[in-house]
Amino acid sequence: MRFELGELHPGTPHLLADVVELILLVSGGAYVGYTPADVDDLIRDSAIHPEEIKDEEELDSLEDDAEKKLHKQRRIEDLWTHFEFREAHFGASYPFLVSGRSIRLKPQLENSHRAYTFLLACSRLRSFQRSHRGKWAACFTEICVLASRFMLPGEWSIFNFDANSNDRKTVFGTDAREALICLGGLLKALSVHEEYCRDQSHAGDGGLDVVGVYPFPDEAPSTMAFFGQCAAREDDWPSKTFEAHPESFRPFFSLSQNPLNVVFIPICYRDSTGQWKNIRGVSGNVLLDRKRLLNLIDDDSCLGDIVRTEWFLEFEKIFYKYQIKFQ
Repeated sequence: MRFELGELHPGTPHLLADVVELILLVSGGAYVGYTPADVDDLIRDSAIHPEEIKDEEELDSLEDDAEKKLHKQRRIEDLWTHFEFREAHFGASYPFLVSGRSIRLKPQLENSHRAYTFLLACSRLRSFQRSHRGKWAACFTEICVLASRFMLPGEWSIFNFDANSNDRKTVFGTDAREALICLGGLLKALSVHEEYCRDQSHAGDGGLDVVGVYPFPDEAPSTMAFFGQCAAREDDWPSKTFEAHPESFRPFFSLSQNPLNVVFIPICYRDSTGQWKNIRGVSGNVLLDRKRLLNLIDDDSCLGDIVRTEWFLEFEKIFYKYQIKFQ
């Protein structure tokens, strides 16, 4: 199976870093280490994402060779600074070694490295076959459910609301209309607008992937809850941050207070200082990116449960069959 590099974001360190890391993982040992010269070759030989074509054209149009070289050096410096941030902040979970002007894969991958690899793959699904993208995106939701269970006390009930999940089959029902009515009951809504629920399509999940509910042992209306959206996307995930926002579900039930809006993403949405790449991405939601997700599941018991699941073993079996063609 062919790993397709596709278009690159040479001016966006956290996305370019993902490409380099994936190359090291799927290269079959072709690289002992990846260097700035390799990155220069990668950018030169690859297509550029439309969002950065103009910047790349402006760089290429510079008549002063020294200035052009300086800009390219700064781009590489930003990338390596980001690698150093990842090594420092992911700690033992980071499956790579950054040494001087080289980054290489660790000789042995532990469970935390395997979990990192899965999230990394989900960050660039477009590089994999279409038949695998949907499966891995669904598996990403499973990781988010597990992370939510570690984030909240044991009394909370965490559900996978995805249309094809076991929770939909056993708790909510596969018919999305009935699932919405059931959800209103779990939320102890002041009222459930069943006629509007039944006006919806019977398929899908309405943009809601993960639901967390605190089951107060009484019949009084209202409870603590959160709605989660799992966006296994590379750069357009902000368009999904409000899909699971409680306001989107206002037609279906009346609540005395809104559930928290949580967004799960597999990318490392950070600059080299550990701050958010752009604060607008976290506006109106609680964002759980690769860093926060790994923090939540960084437990030997949890990681062991994850890497032993059938879906995770199937992911690894497929992932390591991918190959990259070198020029």
